[in-house]
Amino acid sequence: MASAINSLQHGPFQMNSDAIKRLFIASTATFTNPSLTGIYNASKAALHMLDSTLRLELAPLHISVLTVVTGAIETSFMNNIKEPQFPPNSHYLAIEEKAKALARGEDGYPRTKREIYAENVVKDVLAGKTGKVWHGANATVTRAVNVVAPVWVVVCHHLILFVADSLANFLHQDRILSSGTGMDKL
Repeated sequence: MASAINSLQHGPFQMNSDAIKRLFIASTATFTNPSLTGIYNASKAALHMLDSTLRLELAPLHISVLTVVTGAIETSFMNNIKEPQFPPNSHYLAIEEKAKALARGEDGYPRTKREIYAENVVKDVLAGKTGKVWHGANATVTRAVNVVAPVWVVVCHHLILFVADSLANFLHQDRILSSGTGMDKL
C-alpha cells in the first residue's frame, strides 16, 4: 500500500502490463467557484474536460481514466503561495485580509487527513474504478449539490457571500477611518 501511495505523487502510472490507468487529481473548486481563485478553478475545469475526452478516446485501447475530485485535505499546497499585496488605489483593498487568509489556506473548511485521502484513492485505483470518484472534506456534499442545483444557484450563493463579506470589510474600514463622523452608525 505504501508504494502505491507513493506512486500517487508521480501522476499517471501503470498498474500492470494488462491494465493501464491514467489518474487525474481534480478539485471540487471546479464546481463551487470560490472567489479569488479563478485561474486555479479554470485549470481544474480544463482537467475535467480532458479526463472526460480521454476516457472516451482511450477506451478502445483498454486504457482507463480515473479522476479524483478532491475536496479539502491537509496539504502543504499553500506553503509556497505568496500573500497578495494590493496597491494603495486597488479596488480590492476592502477584501485584502480575506485574500491574504485564502493565500495562507485559512478558508475555514475542515480538512481530511492526507493519509486517509491517499488510502481511499489507492483503494479506488486498485479496485479498478474509472470515471470520477470524490474524496476529501466536503467532496460528497459538493457532488450532491452539483447534481441537484443549477450552476447559477451555486454561483449566486458564492457571489452573495463574497459581496456581503466585501461590504462588511469596506464598512469596517470606513468606521475605523471616520474618526467619529457618523460612519460608525451604519
